[in-house]
Order: sequence, then structure tokens, then C-alpha cells
Amino acid sequence: MVERRLGRRLYDAVWEDMEEFRREYREGELEEDEGEALNFLVEVAWSRMRLVERAMEELGDFGGRDTVSFEPLTFYSRGRGEAGDMGEGAADEHANKSSEILRYLRHISLESRMMLLAFTEYFGHLASQHDEVRSFRERILPDGKLLSEEQAIELLSSYAARFMTLDEMRSYGIPILGHTAYVYKYEDHSWGEHIDHRVVLRVEPPGINLRLRYAEPTAAPTDEEFHSRHVGRGGTVVPPYYVPLQKKVLDELRAAEVEVSEERDGGEAPQGARIGPVLLGHIDVEEEPAKVWPGSVVDEIYTFSERLAAAFRWPSRATQARPFGMIDSPDASVLFLLTGEVPSVRPLEVRPRDWRYSGSLVRRIELDVAPWVRKEDVAEAYARAQRRLVGRRNRWPSERTLEVVIFVLRHRKEPGGEKLSWNQLLEIWNREHPDKKFRNYRNLRTYFERGCRALKEFSFSNPG
Repeated sequence: MVERRLGRRLYDAVWEDMEEFRREYREGELEEDEGEALNFLVEVAWSRMRLVERAMEELGDFGGRDTVSFEPLTFYSRGRGEAGDMGEGAADEHANKSSEILRYLRHISLESRMMLLAFTEYFGHLASQHDEVRSFRERILPDGKLLSEEQAIELLSSYAARFMTLDEMRSYGIPILGHTAYVYKYEDHSWGEHIDHRVVLRVEPPGINLRLRYAEPTAAPTDEEFHSRHVGRGGTVVPPYYVPLQKKVLDELRAAEVEVSEERDGGEAPQGARIGPVLLGHIDVEEEPAKVWPGSVVDEIYTFSERLAAAFRWPSRATQARPFGMIDSPDASVLFLLTGEVPSVRPLEVRPRDWRYSGSLVRRIELDVAPWVRKEDVAEAYARAQRRLVGRRNRWPSERTLEVVIFVLRHRKEPGGEKLSWNQLLEIWNREHPDKKFRNYRNLRTYFERGCRALKEFSFSNPG
């Protein structure tokens, strides 16, 4: 409950440190009012999490907040074409241009937490009332009714829903919920730019075997008859893509949580519990392919959910890299679409903007901030990003050092193009700065080199 209220998982150390508070909460001794007791527990957890993260930051460890690869993703994923916006700011253009993201989504002070929760619920209300969301739910969901989380996971993990369109499922009498699909055989015969995927499914109900093929129209015929289709874009076939098997991943995460819970309750720590579960649901194998075919029911769900994520700044596969079932899951907007569970908004992000120059990456820090975020939170997040990028070198050169750098770079060459010697530069400097004279050119050069080195350390990820 505490983790759900905070919108994130607690570190083990924090969980263990709160044992006395948790015991008092369970026994009703923390506060007379259960709601107030829970609020108190949440505030204690929040303050301890921030303390741990600050300590980890000082030690140079961001506790899992590593930079992640950022694959550019258009407003409509999978190259499915274009349509009208969901509202202003729906297309997160500059996010598509970023190469990586530093995660400061949770660096919001305790004072701002209620505002964060209020905006989360408010955006959820707006999204639920949108005509396109209502229409989508009525078309996909049985009777237009929201699903439970278990039902949503079953749907997203269904091979029938991952490979077949909604019309195909209905034509074969396959219900959206309450069916089981088994993969007898999955084969990928693609080569180069030619797409050719084939699968043999058993679906119950209605108790039928299906041979399905996703391939370009010019694909070579097969000895066995397959029902074939494809989704085209710009004269090419959009390829199937990888999405983890949510049910399998979630089962593994829950099994790992049981082990860790047993350890927290005093049992012996299971071997490997500290390094987290091996998420086999992320492995794409022939017996359990983690593919989604464009145009399928699951593809429709993910494509529409990414529009929602862009419009309301929710986690999505464009901005997140955490597995299903974990905090900030890229499937959060998918679960909202299917279950109504509202994802947390992203009020504050810090992105490094890099471009390559002469073998090094030139760095800048970009802030993406909701207008309601406190200036103190913004300053703290920026300071953390700055320390992350420049470390302990975050100190400006002296004013005289900077003056020398400007002077030398401006006077390096005469108007005719001839390079000035250091003795010549010294003479000019001492003439123009009689109150800041250097005794010899070596001192002038030392100041210049020191200043250039400081500027490189601030600006380049590989200063040299």
C-alpha cells in the first residue's frame, strides 16, 4: 500500500528500517485514524527514500538511475501512419531527439507530493472522458467495461491477440477474454528486408487450430496453407516487434517478491535474492515468442496507449526501460486504457543533450518541468544532474583565468593570419592590462591552459 501511494518500490534498507512503524500500523497503534496512520507511514517512507538517494548520490551511485538507451519513436509507434492529435503537446518532439534520459521523475519534494497525486488523478479523469478513449474501450473491451489487472495481463499475453486482428478473432469466434492460445510452432523466415513470420496456434475456445502468416504479398508460397496478412507503410511491410510476455514476467516478479518477503520476515536470504529475478519473460524463444504483429489487437492497444502517454506525459515505451510489473512500467498507459488504473505524471525530467564533436560528446542539460513544480525541486534536480555529469569539477575558473582565455583566443592570429608567439601575446596583454601583468609568457600560457581545461571538463563527456 505504501509503495502504491508513493508510486515506486522501496529500497530494502528503507523497508527494514521502517519495521517498527509497520508493526505499529498493523497493530493499530500508530494513529487512531487508519487513514492518518497510512499517511504518516507514507511520509516516513518518502523522507527515508530521499535520504538514501542523496547518500547514494554523494557516493557516486544513483541506485539504478542509470542512463538508458533512447530509441526515437514517432507519435504513432510502429510506423502505423498519422492521425489527429489528442491535444496540445501530444507529440513529444524533443524527447524523440534525445539520446538518453536521466531519471529524476521522483525527485519531487514531500511538499509537492499531494500536487503530484492530484494532477495524476486529474489527468486520469480527463483521459477517461475523451471521446477517442471511450470509443476505443467500447470497440475492444467486452461490453466496453474496464478489465481487472489480471484480465488485462491475460489479454496482453494472449498469442491470439498478439497475432490476430480484432476482426479475425471475431470471425473465428474467439472471445477477447476467456480463451487460451497455445503456440505449436513459430518460425521466422525473414531475410534482409523481407518479412515472413509463421505460427501454428491452438485456440480454446472455440477449439480450433490456426495457421497464420505475417508476410509481404510477394512472399514465396508455402507447402502448407496459411492465412496471410501484413501492414504496409511507404511501400514496405512493417515488421513484428518485441514486447515481453507480461504474464510470465509478472509471475516471475511475484515469485521473487515472495522470496524477498520471506527474507524480510526473518527467513534465510535465498541465493541471488539481492540481484533480482531473472526475467525469462523477456526472452524471445521459439516455444514462447514475445512478438507482436502489427495490426493485431495487442498492437492496437499499444499504439493507442502511446498516444495517451504522449498527450498526458505518462510512462511509455518511448521514455521508460523498466520491465512490466515494476514502477514506471512502460505498460502503465496500457493498463490505464484497459483497467482505468491511472499512471503517475512525469512532472520533472532532466535530459542531457549530446552531440559529437572531434571524438567527444558536447554536453548540455535540458529541463522538462511542469509549471506547478516548486523552484526548489527544479534547482535540486538540476544540481543532481550537474553533479552527475561534471562530478566534483563543478567549480568555475577565476575571473583572471577566463580573461586570459578570451584574450588569447581573440589575439591568437594577426589580421594577416600569422600566428602570434607567446612572447608577442605577453607583450600585448601587459600593454592592455597594466594592472594584471604577467612576469613571463609561461605564466600567461599556464593560465590559458588551465582555463581551457576547465571549459572542456564542463562541456565534454570525454575532455582532452
